[in-house]
Amino acid sequence: MGPWELLLIFVLLPAGIAYTIGRSRDQGGWGLLLGLLLSWLGVIITLFLPAGGVRCPACKERIKHGAVRCRFCASTLEYYKDGRKTFIRAYPPA
Repeated sequence: MGPWELLLIFVLLPAGIAYTIGRSRDQGGWGLLLGLLLSWLGVIITLFLPAGGVRCPACKERIKHGAVRCRFCASTLEYYKDGRKTFIRAYPPA
């Protein structure tokens, strides 16, 4: 095996796979970084990254943090803080 094949197998391929897995969990940048630095071990670690975002209070589906409307149930979302914790209130569509 030449150096280009080794570079492909041990650096570029794991970085691409880790990025794809991380992107599905809203952690694409971390997946790419772990894949580049740790090769196949980074892919395994990326599998265990927590999913990003928050859950809609109405339908319990995962949505992006800061979303104004749930893309699954169309509820309007309102964020409010109680001390250090942020809560979400959902209003069903009219």
